[in-house]
Amino acid sequence: MPGEEDIRFFKDLFSQVYYLTKKGDRKVIEAVVTDCENINWFYNWIIYSIKMAELCARAVKMDSKSICEAVITNLEILLQDTEVFKGKPRTCDLGFLKNELTRSYERAVELIVQNGTVEDLEKALGILERLDDETGTSVDHVMCGPLTDAEFLGLMARFLTVDNYKIVEPYLLKTQNKIEKNEVYDCVAAAKLRFVSLISKYNQSEALQYFDICTRYLVAYGFHKDIILEQIMDSYGSGMFHFCCKLINNILHREIIIWINTNPQFLSLPNNHIFNATRIL
Repeated sequence: MPGEEDIRFFKDLFSQVYYLTKKGDRKVIEAVVTDCENINWFYNWIIYSIKMAELCARAVKMDSKSICEAVITNLEILLQDTEVFKGKPRTCDLGFLKNELTRSYERAVELIVQNGTVEDLEKALGILERLDDETGTSVDHVMCGPLTDAEFLGLMARFLTVDNYKIVEPYLLKTQNKIEKNEVYDCVAAAKLRFVSLISKYNQSEALQYFDICTRYLVAYGFHKDIILEQIMDSYGSGMFHFCCKLINNILHREIIIWINTNPQFLSLPNNHIFNATRIL
């Protein structure tokens, strides 16, 4: 079964496909594609990556419409044979390829952003969203698969602009909502904070609403000791700094109140000592 030691092999394979396409030699490419057909999702990804390497080699001679049509056709290969436990390696066994998988999707979205319309981008995101939904598996409330919710969120963040925000924003919202259902504690908090940080550049009023929700999650997770205040602050993007300044006192106040009311040492203190402790904030 392929493993981490084979990553260099895949990189070399796709590089060779690129150069063979430049030379007009498709015999080897066709042979590899034939060998990979009708096995499982992993081998479909190899076919997809070969097709994308061919497309990148030919793109300079193609018009924008043809490039986008080819990208969408290639992405649809990833929706074939999505049974998660079929064959080896299974979709849940592909952690060793995480970076290569993500880069292969980013290559497709990048071509769409450079050459297509927002409608083309919406088609591409729709396919990747289905890939996320159909191939993801949960192990102890941690998602794994060829494209997890968190990875999809990160991919969209890379290509988010003021021009495509209205198209991308619903996918951002749905994805962070899925993270809330599938993940636990600090993963959910980090996803919500990342979502707020992203949309704050384009819709500050909506960002503030979600930021208020974030503070409630963070306080609850602080109580469960699955995320500490230092981690909370590290999760903030630079774009959210002004929000932090306005609301950090509120977060601290909620944290100390929970701590005081659940700590036996504080519960035994006179009320005036508790009052003085909270006044520090």
